[in-house]
Amino acid sequence: MAETDHVDHGNSVAAWTGVSLLILGALFVGIGIFFASSLWWIIGIVVAAVGLVAGLALKAAGFGNQNREEQHDAVPTGATDPESAARG
Repeated sequence: MAETDHVDHGNSVAAWTGVSLLILGALFVGIGIFFASSLWWIIGIVVAAVGLVAGLALKAAGFGNQNREEQHDAVPTGATDPESAARG
């Protein structure tokens, strides 16, 4: 198995908030299309826009992931499990 430099695979408060609100907005748009209700798809677009802004604002406030150099420096290199250590 190949070793990677991934620390948390993008898991952060900013990412979860943004993606959750975008998915909720897409759900509302889908409901609006299904029921031919412009009110629901407008609400969906607004929720999706709020999700985008919230995700970016949280990232700017420091709730996003560290940049790649900081992540690489924060994680020690080398094998972390016994099987990888045995292979050398």
